[in-house]
Formats: sequence, C-alpha cells, structure tokens
Amino acid sequence: MAVCALATVARAEPLEAANRAAAWSRLGAKPTDYAATFAYVREAEAARDYEAAIAALERLLFFNPGLTRAKVELGVLYFRLKSHGMAVRYFEEALSDGDLDAGLRQRIDAYLPVSRKELLPDHVYGLLETGIRFNSNPASLPSSSLLASSGLVAPGGAKYLGQGDAAGFVLGDVRYVHDFQNERGDIFEARVQGYATAQFRFPEFNVGFLDIVAGPRLALAPEALPGVTLHPYGALTATSLNGSLYSSAAGGGVSIGVPLSPWFALEPGVEWRSVSVRDPNELTSSATLNTGSLTTGFLSARWAALDRVTLDARVFLVGNPASNAVLSSSQKGVEASIKFDFDPLLAGPLLWSLTPFARYLDISFDKANPALSPALARRDTLWRAGAQLDMPINGWLGLTAVVQYTRNDSNFVQFRSSAWSAALGTTVRF
Repeated sequence: MAVCALATVARAEPLEAANRAAAWSRLGAKPTDYAATFAYVREAEAARDYEAAIAALERLLFFNPGLTRAKVELGVLYFRLKSHGMAVRYFEEALSDGDLDAGLRQRIDAYLPVSRKELLPDHVYGLLETGIRFNSNPASLPSSSLLASSGLVAPGGAKYLGQGDAAGFVLGDVRYVHDFQNERGDIFEARVQGYATAQFRFPEFNVGFLDIVAGPRLALAPEALPGVTLHPYGALTATSLNGSLYSSAAGGGVSIGVPLSPWFALEPGVEWRSVSVRDPNELTSSATLNTGSLTTGFLSARWAALDRVTLDARVFLVGNPASNAVLSSSQKGVEASIKFDFDPLLAGPLLWSLTPFARYLDISFDKANPALSPALARRDTLWRAGAQLDMPINGWLGLTAVVQYTRNDSNFVQFRSSAWSAALGTTVRF
C-alpha cells in the first residue's frame, strides 16, 4: 500500500506543479486578486512549496503594503522554514498595523514567542503535564490466579487480581539549547525528563523516573556533508518504586544525524550505561532489568510524508550482561508513531494532532534460572499500542489524552499480563 501511495504521489507531483505554474501565470494578470492569491497560497502550502507561497504573498504586499493578513501568513511560512528573523519581522509589522482581528492576533501570540526565543543564543523549551491516569492492572499481574511461588510477583497477589487503580501523575520535559553562533551551526543541548505517579488505592506501586542527557551537536563536515551532525552525550537515569530508589544508570553515547532530504532523516547511534538495580523484593521479582550494563544500538528515522503527516520509527538492539549470569538478557525491538495534524475542532490558532503509536520488544534471557526452571530460559514478548490526542488551546496551554493497551507474553505463566490504561492531562508549554 505504501509503495502504491508513493507511486501515486510521484505521478501527481508534476501535474500539481504544472497546475501551480499555470495559476501563477494567471495571478500575474490580476496581481491584486486577493481571493485567488490566497487560494494559490493554500495550494502551495499543501504541496509544501513554501517559497512559492511566500512569493505570492510578498507580491500582494508590494501592491498593498498594509495587508495585515498577508504579513501574518508570511510570518507563519517563514516560521515553518525556520527563518525566524524574517518571521519575527512580519509578525511585528502585523502587530504595528493595529487592525488585527482576534484570530490573527491568536496566531501571532502562538508563533512569535517561539521565533523570538530561537534568535537568542540561549533558550529553554519546556513541557509540564499533570492529570489523572487509570490502569486496569497496576501490579502487572497475570490474568490467572496461578502464581508459582518461585516467580511470585506480589505478596498475597490474589488481592490485586482484577483490581484497577487510578493515579495522579506529573510529567516534565525541559530542553536547554546554547547556540555557539559560529558559521558551522554547532550547539550544546541538554534535556531533562521526569515522571511520577501517586496511586489512589495501591501506593506500593507509586513510580518515579528521571533522565538527564547532555552534550554538543556538532556539524560533522558543513561543506562536504551539509546538515550531517555528530552528537556525543552523557546520560544519567534513576527510577523509584514506592518512594525508594529502585535503579540508577550512568553512561553516554553518540549518534549521527543524517538528513537525506528536507522531509526524511536518519539517526543511527550507540549508547552504553552502567546499571545498578536494588535486590528485587516481592513486588519486583518479575523485572527484566538487572544490575550490570546496558549497551544499545539504534537507528531512528523521521519522515514528513505529507504537510500534516509525520512518521517516526526506531529499531534497537540491547544487551544487558548482568552481575548474576542467570539474569543476563538481550533485547530487540521496534517502535513507531505516526502524527496526523488537523484543524482544531474548537476555535484556536494551532493545529490539533492525533498520534497512534506501537512498540514491540522481545526479551531473551541467556541462561535458565534455577529458581524458575532448571532447563528453560525465560523469554518475554511485550506489545504496546495506543494513541495520543494533543489539543493546544493557545501557544502555552493545552489538553492531552492517551489510551494504551499493553500485553506481555512469556514462556512462564506467572509473567504473562495485560492492561488497559487511559490518561487525561493539562499541558503547559514554555
């Protein structure tokens, strides 16, 4: 289906380009035909021919320098091209005209602060989300009451079976960027991500997570390989369970960003972390992460297939040699999401987005664990699928809803589980 769709698009592109060229010629005869010009701009935007849209709007301004709507549209187009200096110029000119309606002012308020921030040598981007999350199986117990004593997941585990729970949650994601402002385009970036829950019924399943990654992103060879970047980084991670430290990890990695076109990019990389996991207690004996090290090789890809459709995918291999040999494992997996932007159902300046996602992870232990079976090594297969709906209200406030289904299949019955979860939160961006 994808090949057929791409072939159809490839055949359509020359025709669409020819139609736009003909429309441009017609506009030349009527340069002040506002309706026709804006229709042409919409068509060019849909084809991601932003330069053609800009040319049409700037010609309108030549004949009518006070056309505020054209200035706002130009600001948005330059924003999409990441030409933030020009975006700021047109947004500020539109503000100075003094005849903005509410809709145009909302659009400027959504884009102008971001463009201004991009022009600074140091800037911070952040997201803070808080809300309520429900999980049908917070203990990740098997659906059957059969719990082998050697693989016990929870004390008196039967009391958790079929017992869903809601939790308050807080999610944070902050990114700092320093632009060296050299001709190469080198930057330094640091990212801090955190997550914490407070269960309503079972506080023993409260979890916390903190991850810090920092390092430069350097132009590898600006003239020979334009756009290709090298990103060495250091990383720290910590997780908690029921208010106590459960695991910590430290290490680093390196990745290479390779833009193959304006709409498609690859980023291969490798990462190593030293991992320390507290001795599993009765609540965590089903864990697959163990003290030792983690080595991850990955390949990420991003494809902006259409103007409002973006596909992200990642394949990875992980080795976890553990201090206890019977707990050593290897993993292989793939995850992907596809983001669809669309006009908001309620009045607002920003597009809403729906992002279905899926993940597959295969975990194979190197040796049989005598506590489980003297001859059979454990193997788990984890599946996860869901969708996220982002509903920005303005440039800094929005709502987010997520639904997700997770299933773990294992060759040991006590590690098989499934769960539904749903979350609704308020999002603040800065």
